[in-house]
Amino acid sequence: LNNVKKDEIDFEIAWYRYIEDKYRWLFILNLENLIWVALLLVLFLGMYLIRYRNKKILEKWEYEEQIYGFDNPHYSSDYLDFPNEKE
Repeated sequence: LNNVKKDEIDFEIAWYRYIEDKYRWLFILNLENLIWVALLLVLFLGMYLIRYRNKKILEKWEYEEQIYGFDNPHYSSDYLDFPNEKE
């Protein structure tokens, strides 16, 4: 750094400008930005997976309702009665 004749802060600023002008990928070097981007990706992925899971559960419930539902003439609610209620 003595050969450059700049203190560390000026050197770092110049280095960031050089990387930004030369390679256009400075945002990757800023860990704070990368953490926020990764956090947003995880958040959106989680939201998508929860919606997908809930959709599958609703489809399963609708299927079960068609088979075991109250509209089914073969449906018996006897198994829903508790043993103490029949006494």
